[in-house]
Amino acid sequence: RLEHLTVKLATWGVPPSDYRIHWKIVARAGDRTIELVRGRIDAPRSKDWQRVSLRPSLVPEQVADLVEVSFSTSVTAAPAAPIGLPLYKRKDDSADPPADIGGVAEPNGALIGLVPAYAP
Repeated sequence: RLEHLTVKLATWGVPPSDYRIHWKIVARAGDRTIELVRGRIDAPRSKDWQRVSLRPSLVPEQVADLVEVSFSTSVTAAPAAPIGLPLYKRKDDSADPPADIGGVAEPNGALIGLVPAYAP
């Protein structure tokens, strides 16, 4: 059972602009999609390399084939001082799919550093 996911935020050492990032975790099991939780990150409260824990509030009855995390914002123009999710170089033998940004897979295969924690 997924206990939580941890992600790091980057501010590039600059105090972030005032906006919100919305996140959602869904589980896919067969043809079903189950929303486990959604939340938000207040950009101005974020620190450089801060770890944020995303905790599901629902445990699906079925074991998920796939757990998907998405991030979005309702900002229409790019913030002057954005926060970001660092991308990491993919190992040559990695089977992990590359980061999907705006519906497009990262061309160099980079990964977002999500760290899952599972309950015993």
